[in-house]
Amino acid sequence: MDKQADYLSYLLRVWRSNGDRITWQASLESPHTSERIGFANLDELFSFLRQQTGEVSNSEAGRKEHWKEGDTY
Repeated sequence: MDKQADYLSYLLRVWRSNGDRITWQASLESPHTSERIGFANLDELFSFLRQQTGEVSNSEAGRKEHWKEGDTY
């Protein structure tokens, strides 16, 4: 089992998108590497954070572990 970090730091950006329906989108940026990841909705953001903190549900266990600039989750 991988050891989880005791501390995580991200710059969080959240904005509303106006399409067929209004949804919230988000991005996280690492202050250490400037890598950025985008999220189409808040559920994706929270899923990613649960994975990073080791609080992954069974349905989320198959998601990717690392991200690079420009990736979407």
